[in-house]
Amino acid sequence: MPFLPETWRAKVTERLWEWRLRVEQTRPATVYSALSAAVLWPLVQAAQSTGMLPVALALGNVVAGVGGNLIAEQIQRWHDQAHPPQKQTSPHGSQPTSPRTLISARHSILSWNICR
Repeated sequence: MPFLPETWRAKVTERLWEWRLRVEQTRPATVYSALSAAVLWPLVQAAQSTGMLPVALALGNVVAGVGGNLIAEQIQRWHDQAHPPQKQTSPHGSQPTSPRTLISARHSILSWNICR
């Protein structure tokens, strides 16, 4: 049987129910290790039955997705640090635009769109 992420997910779900009782009986500090073992156990079983190549490919696809997101977030942080947001001002100077000016500008834009 080929190793697919769907079979991996199904086996993890199956194992989680079996390991739930074990986790409830142990201290909360061991929850992380139990979850890690539950996730990695299907990989070990698949590696024993089908070989390492399908397992490595499936694991590589998962890690690539996570790594790509982490890299994109870091690049965005660097961009935000290099280009801090600037204070928005009115096109007519340093004074903020008054609500009356905004209302009249909106009215002229809406009337222009309706007439055409």
